[in-house]
Amino acid sequence: MVGSHVKGDFFPSRQELDLLEIDSVRKYFEENDFDTIVNCAGNVGGLGKNMEQNLKMFTSNMEMNYNLLKVIMENPDKIKKAVVFLSTCVFPAEVEYPLTEDKLHLGPPHSSNSGYAYAKRMTQVMADLMNESGEYGKIITVIPTNLYGPHDNFSITDGHVIPSLIAKAYEAGQFGKTLSIWGDGSPLREFLYVEDVADIIEIILEKYESTKPLILSHGQEVSIEDAVRAVVSNSSVGTVYFDTEKPNGQHRKPSDPSALLELIGDYEFTPLHEGVKKTTRFFEENYPNVRH
Repeated sequence: MVGSHVKGDFFPSRQELDLLEIDSVRKYFEENDFDTIVNCAGNVGGLGKNMEQNLKMFTSNMEMNYNLLKVIMENPDKIKKAVVFLSTCVFPAEVEYPLTEDKLHLGPPHSSNSGYAYAKRMTQVMADLMNESGEYGKIITVIPTNLYGPHDNFSITDGHVIPSLIAKAYEAGQFGKTLSIWGDGSPLREFLYVEDVADIIEIILEKYESTKPLILSHGQEVSIEDAVRAVVSNSSVGTVYFDTEKPNGQHRKPSDPSALLELIGDYEFTPLHEGVKKTTRFFEENYPNVRH
C-alpha cells in the first residue's frame, strides 16, 4: 500500500527484485543507479495470520530486511539515505503511554505477533549499528500508526481496521445485512492516511538528518465507533450493531509524535472522513480486483 504512493524512479516488482534472495538484491544494485531507498516491503497480516504463522513472519521479514541492509554494506559508497518501515507492534506489550521512540526495547512485544515484531526490532538494531559505523549513509527507521488507504488489504478476516470495515460495510450493504462490529466501539486508535505517509517520506528524505527512529502519526485519537460511522456514511449500510459480547481489544495505545511534528511543521493531515471517502471510492471502483 505505502509503496504504491511513494514517489520514486524505481518501483521493482517481486519478479525484478526478490528481497528474500540476496543475489537478486545484489544484481539489482549492480544494474541500477540510485542513491536513496524507501523500503516498504514486508510479510504482513492481521492478528490471525500473525498467530498462525509467527515463525514464518519472523524468518521472512528478517531475511528481507537483512538482505537489503547487507547489500547496502557491500556497497558502502552507493546509498546516501534509506528509509525502512517498522510497525507500532514493535513496542513492548506492557509499556507506559504515550509511545515514544526510546521505549522500543523496554520489554517483549505482545506474544500474538512476536515473530513480526522481533524481526522489525532487529532491523532497527542493525540500522543503529550501521549508522554508528558512519560508512553506509543514513538508515532511518520509521514507525507508522494505523495506516489505511487505496491499495490496502481489504480482507474482512485478515485486514486492518479501516479496510476491513470498508469491505464488511460493502458486503452488508449489498445483501441488506446489519453491519456487526466487535465490542462497543470505545477503543481509540490513531488512523493515518497513506498519502500523508508518502508526503512525510518526501520531507524525511529532504530534511531529516538524524538517524533516530521516527514515529509517524498526527497524535490524534479516534474511537472505533467514529471510524465505523465514517465508513457507514460512505456505504449503503442501513443498520449497525455493536456486539458488546465480543472483546474490545486494547482500549488505547497513544503515541507521542512530537519529533515528527517538529520536522513537518504546519503539514495538514487528511481528516478521517476524507481519507475514508477516498479509500471507499478506490475499493468500489476496483472491486473485486482489490487485495483481500
